[in-house]
Amino acid sequence: MRSLEKLYTPTPLYGLKLLRTSEGDPESLHSYFQRLAFAHRVTPHHLLHKFVAWRHHERTGYHMTFASGADAGIRMLGATKAAQRFCTEFTILNGVKGLELGTALTLSGHCSTQELVTPADRVCLACVQEDLEIGKASFGRLLWRLACVRCCPRHGCNLVEVGHCGPMPFKFDRRKPAKLYGVCPACASIGYKCLTRGEEAGPEELATAVLCRDLLVAAPHLPSTSEAAKSAFRELAMTLEAGYSGVAKNANLNKSILARWLNAPDARLTLPAIIAIAKVLEVTAVQFLRGEMTSATREPTRTVGRQKRVFTTSDPASLKAALEAALDSDSTSAADILRTFKVDKKALRRADPVLLDKLVKRRTQQRAEQIQKRWEDAYDRAASVALRLRALGHRVTLQAASALEGGNRWTPTDVHSRVLFALASGNVEKTIRRHFIPADIADRCRKFVADREATKAQQFAKGPVSECLP
Repeated sequence: MRSLEKLYTPTPLYGLKLLRTSEGDPESLHSYFQRLAFAHRVTPHHLLHKFVAWRHHERTGYHMTFASGADAGIRMLGATKAAQRFCTEFTILNGVKGLELGTALTLSGHCSTQELVTPADRVCLACVQEDLEIGKASFGRLLWRLACVRCCPRHGCNLVEVGHCGPMPFKFDRRKPAKLYGVCPACASIGYKCLTRGEEAGPEELATAVLCRDLLVAAPHLPSTSEAAKSAFRELAMTLEAGYSGVAKNANLNKSILARWLNAPDARLTLPAIIAIAKVLEVTAVQFLRGEMTSATREPTRTVGRQKRVFTTSDPASLKAALEAALDSDSTSAADILRTFKVDKKALRRADPVLLDKLVKRRTQQRAEQIQKRWEDAYDRAASVALRLRALGHRVTLQAASALEGGNRWTPTDVHSRVLFALASGNVEKTIRRHFIPADIADRCRKFVADREATKAQQFAKGPVSECLP
């Protein structure tokens, strides 16, 4: 009995292992989390908030304030502290180690977190159908959630976003059924039969997917930093005719980005940049990060993501006539002429530089007036909503504003939402600087807040203390 106790330690949750495909790419932690909830016959929301978060608070005294459902588990998958926190909690609760392989944490020493994981949950319908045909439950691949991957390397078809299959055919309570990969979260269709298989991907997209899949398979065995890749790339750049600037040009990268990566110790490239450089040098992404440049080409001619524009020659008289007609019209810009005649800006300047300058200045003024009108409309809308919420006794928040306008969602990136932040903030100056609000709109926000504080002071003066005086 003692030997059995040493071999097996009971855990609060089932010790499910992280799955892998036949090619070796791992299951995403978000899929693992949903599979763990399904194994306990509870919803993912219940498992996270009623059990995992409670255990975390009991152990550390801190609350887990990040959610997993609204953003399709993006905080579980990135190379961030939140993803590391999820892995640590699941390991403590079920005793399974190595859950970091289901996140982008294995690439954190090489790739920046910028645009690494997509917020939309995507699947390959062919892979899901294969899983169902052999009688096993489908699971989400981490490869499907990488932002630079748009197709399946196995079947060559584009990935499809789930949860957007249209109106639900019946009343479906999202809180009661357990969510699981292979089942549509909107209409509960098994195998995502409500969706249509994606189109065939191009050769460039397919090559990107294959390189990313091989990178995820070899991620646990990569060096912790990119120093080997940097030193090998410096030696290779010395043998190239155009140097590292030629590689940056063919990979459609800015030279300053590549120079900073080579010179700054803590600098990291984005995953699309690593894939593009590997394609130009004709090596795999794993070889590039390991510093194995012996098989790299010494004359890189391949270009990635660069389509050379073809310009035509036009008569200067016709271009000048087009410029004159554009000045008479309020809606035609210089860009419209460039697209119509398929010429570059130098051709327009050779035709008539004076007319071109007038057209550009007029377009700049129109753009400034449009931006000003947009900010003024945003202020009027935000001020109206703020006053209505105050009159109803509600807090001024984006959620309350969305409910007040009948479902028109207010997102933090909207202009009117940024103005609403300033109107509801206790520190209006800090909010104005943070959200880059123009000077004239900022003055109106300051006046609105000052009037609000004055109204509060008058109400306080007429309060219970003044009523009790003789």
